Amino acid sequence: MKEIGILWQKKKGCLVFLSLIALVLSCSIESNTSGDDLSQNPEETNDLPTFDFDCEEVIPVQRRDAISFPLDPNVFSSENSDLEGTLEGDQTIVSSITGVTYRYHVYLPPEYQLEPDRSFPVLYWLDAQFWFFPNSLQPVKVIDLDQLPVILVGIEEGPSGRRAIDYTFPGIAAYNRFFTEEFIPEVESDYRILGEERTLQGVSASGLASLVMMLSDEADPPIFKNHLSFDPYIQSALNLENLLIERLNVNAPLNKSLIITSMVGGFTPSVNPYAEGLAARNIPCLTLIESIYNGDHFGATNASIGNALRDVYKDYYED
Repeated sequence: MKEIGILWQKKKGCLVFLSLIALVLSCSIESNTSGDDLSQNPEETNDLPTFDFDCEEVIPVQRRDAISFPLDPNVFSSENSDLEGTLEGDQTIVSSITGVTYRYHVYLPPEYQLEPDRSFPVLYWLDAQFWFFPNSLQPVKVIDLDQLPVILVGIEEGPSGRRAIDYTFPGIAAYNRFFTEEFIPEVESDYRILGEERTLQGVSASGLASLVMMLSDEADPPIFKNHLSFDPYIQSALNLENLLIERLNVNAPLNKSLIITSMVGGFTPSVNPYAEGLAARNIPCLTLIESIYNGDHFGATNASIGNALRDVYKDYYED
């Protein structure tokens, strides 16, 4: 325990620096909103029409005041020398839709090289500028230390501050097109990925992006099987409600899993009503897991990642 405490103190300065960056960007996002009521409760909007789904199963909502699985202190290191898998960093893609160049990084589990005929689930991770080089390798380290046979693709925001456009209304519409029409095909033409086993993760503004991309997904089967949204910035509950209505109007269920978390010292006052309103819809085939953690907004990823990965990849863990 003493050694862990010493290591944590060494990394604390870096985490504080990242927190300050995130705070500045969050303020930038808030200054670019259209004045929507962030606290609006989706339950107060118009009722949804009745839908005739082939899938009629309503899956009970799981709510919990979760206790985070402790993270190995090694996840706070930016060193990759001790990785079992392979990290292929600093790749780029130029979007003809957004006009932006995005950097991305790919982690391959050791099984990828050992089993050349096997394809793997993939976790797409937004805001990689905070969680990959040069700042941290935390999501890579968690996947690697947990020995999960999962490919991790981390995409950065592009130019500094671009997340305030791409992850929020109205820019998220173009970003969603870039991601699904350009980025996913580019990545999956280079790597052996199971298309039916995609997961999308976001936190704060990118947590909102994960929600929007979930509600906008009309594909059958869906583009993403799972969505992770850690303490999301609920820019407009009304816009999210309208997207839900549009999504369900195509007369197909939300055949997905959504893991949504919030922080008591963060965005719980807006996230919790949104999650409760979504649960109240009893949407067929949507698996919804909501967790609330103690702590502030900047601790959302640390608090959420352990349980979220165990929920998504539970078949790979040995308990």
